[in-house]
Amino acid sequence: MQPLLRTLRTLALLAVALVSLVGAAVLLDEWPPKSAVTERRLLAEAQARAEAERRARAAREADAARRAAAAQAVRPPTEVARFEACDGAAEAHIGRLRLGQSVHPLLSLACGGSVRALGFVDAHALVVAQVTPAAVEGAPPVRSFVVASDDVTGDGAIDWLVGTVRATDATAPRTGSLHLLRGDGRGAFAEPELLAPVAAERIHTGTLDADAVPDVVVIHRPDAVGTRASEAWLFAGGPTVTRRDKITLAREVETTALLDADADTHLDLVLAGRAAIPSAFGDGAFGFTRTADLELPVARALVGMRGPRLGAAVLVAGDHPRLLSGAAPNGAVLEVRLPPGPVAADALDDGTRRIVLWIAAGRVLVVSLDGATPTTLSDRALRAADGRVVDGVLGDFTGDAGLEVALLVERAGATPERDLVVLPAPSTDGELALAARRAPLVEAPLHLDVVLR
Repeated sequence: MQPLLRTLRTLALLAVALVSLVGAAVLLDEWPPKSAVTERRLLAEAQARAEAERRARAAREADAARRAAAAQAVRPPTEVARFEACDGAAEAHIGRLRLGQSVHPLLSLACGGSVRALGFVDAHALVVAQVTPAAVEGAPPVRSFVVASDDVTGDGAIDWLVGTVRATDATAPRTGSLHLLRGDGRGAFAEPELLAPVAAERIHTGTLDADAVPDVVVIHRPDAVGTRASEAWLFAGGPTVTRRDKITLAREVETTALLDADADTHLDLVLAGRAAIPSAFGDGAFGFTRTADLELPVARALVGMRGPRLGAAVLVAGDHPRLLSGAAPNGAVLEVRLPPGPVAADALDDGTRRIVLWIAAGRVLVVSLDGATPTTLSDRALRAADGRVVDGVLGDFTGDAGLEVALLVERAGATPERDLVVLPAPSTDGELALAARRAPLVEAPLHLDVVLR
């Protein structure tokens, strides 16, 4: 019994001593340990600083957004020059043309009963060539032109291919013609040669066989409402441009592109339209018997690029714009944040840059595809009072080694006026306002007049 009592007394003495030590430590400010207090204090201070920095950064960003919005609200529209394009034409569009191998592209303006090739000197637009159809008794008037340029004869000079569509209105049966204008390498052409009596709505050039001479694909649409099937007419390039074959296309076809969609080095005919349409894959010998569905969305405009750096690419302009890059069907499909339903789209791939022009929802966008994701270089809007953009094209039209956007703008009225507007791209974002005065298109002193017979 006594050993137990001695043990309890010992434990009680130790407890009293421990309490005394703790009390003394508290009195001497040594408990809790200073290191723990310091850590907690430093942590609280760091958290407070981080929160203060976050709030300050949020305030700065909000202030910058308010200032940017205020600047955008008061920024006056950028005034751009405009030229007389045409008045009252049923159909009009613009495009790129080449006159020589090393010359910067000309701007083609198809309007009414003629197509004009325009060059730019300083602030003046000069008509350097004009192509008009000969009068044909009993034939309906020319409603539209389409022009392509390439060395399809293989002699080193740039040739022009000119297609026409004749009809009394947009729904009538259509006829037309495809002519070849052989270039002489000095900016002039031989007499036009009739290649086929087709309603040529679109012309593609590219190598379809083993030789290096560009060949020709012409999209023939007998009517604009699709009651009769469209056709693709194939012509072999060379000293004599010769028709080789024709392919029947689906009635739903609205737009086409010629490029190597399956990365087998042979050009393919990519098709899109009012419904899902299989594309036709070339075999390198004018054969297009193999077809496959690229699962492209319904589209009325299609832009194709053949740049080798990222493989084949197809940009589809529809309700869900997409970029198909690489070999189909295993190529990468990227969603592109662009407005749906564009009125026009164009692409430029010169081996050093891949640029897309996109015109939709009253906006004119210039987008670069050089990086891993599409990047908007410019976003412009035309004032509603100035009309609406009906067509657009990219190119170095002024010869300054830069890039310009050419727009065809339609003004409202009983007899619609169409203005030609050329502006740098990329350029500062904002609103565009057309100048009050329309500058005339001036004929160059040595301009060419070509009559299609």
